Amino acid sequence: NLGHLYWSGNYPGLKKPDRAKAFECFWRSAQRGHIEGSIQSAMMFYNGYGLQERNAYNGAIWARFIAEMSPELGKTLRNGLLAFRQKHWSKSLLFYLLAAESGLEQGEFNMAYLCEENPEGLAESFIEKDCKWKYYNLSTLAEWPSSYAQIKMGDYHWYGCGGKRDVSSAVKMYAKAAQQQDPQGLYNLAYLVGEGVDINNTTLIKIGINPAHKKDNATLMSEFYGKCRESRNSDAFIPCTLALARVQLLDIWQKYQGFLKLSSVLGVAMVTSLTAFAVHAHIRGNRLNVDTV
Repeated sequence: NLGHLYWSGNYPGLKKPDRAKAFECFWRSAQRGHIEGSIQSAMMFYNGYGLQERNAYNGAIWARFIAEMSPELGKTLRNGLLAFRQKHWSKSLLFYLLAAESGLEQGEFNMAYLCEENPEGLAESFIEKDCKWKYYNLSTLAEWPSSYAQIKMGDYHWYGCGGKRDVSSAVKMYAKAAQQQDPQGLYNLAYLVGEGVDINNTTLIKIGINPAHKKDNATLMSEFYGKCRESRNSDAFIPCTLALARVQLLDIWQKYQGFLKLSSVLGVAMVTSLTAFAVHAHIRGNRLNVDTV
């Protein structure tokens, strides 16, 4: 109400509307979850009223916040979940499609998941790939996207879903998942490094890896696999540990293969000599025994 008084110029002592003060009041109420304050804040962000400059992005964020508070969206998601649990796949797909097309991240993710699982051939082959691509991609654009969706989009970019490989987009998606401490994102980045893909210093810093480790691929891969092994997901410990051991063993072999080969030759020569000496001694002993008899 105080914001409206400032906006209309009816605040005691004001000779004209004070939009800056009005925005301050609307913004405070919006941060406390007030619907009217949120609507006014979204409008003022979008149009630039009471601000030094227009901020369409913040306006869209607050408009989405208001839209997602609609109880109808919650009912749609709930109906989709109930249908999914009852294995009514077509009905579940319809409700999640409605939620997804309204821009709700949960609806987009669940829609992509249904297309991927394709229960009872629900998503026919000619729409399955496009359906997964579209809704996982939309899901990654959410304010707090799922790391699973980011990894899926990374896979699609890396393997060229749609006929064209996009390495930089794959790195970007895996890196975003890794920033959420998802071990699969870290594992996939290590794999890309092994394939010769360069990861820029800014991305490494965001993940928490010192760019100095880029001195060689083995060192950088070891860092990725090490962080993967230390993640809170216990299922990642064994595969990440095995991958780390493989990288370290290959690194040792490449650095010291000359010494290791020489050691192997000397070892084989020594074993062969000892074996030959033992066989010779055994044959000589048998001859002495025969001569004695």
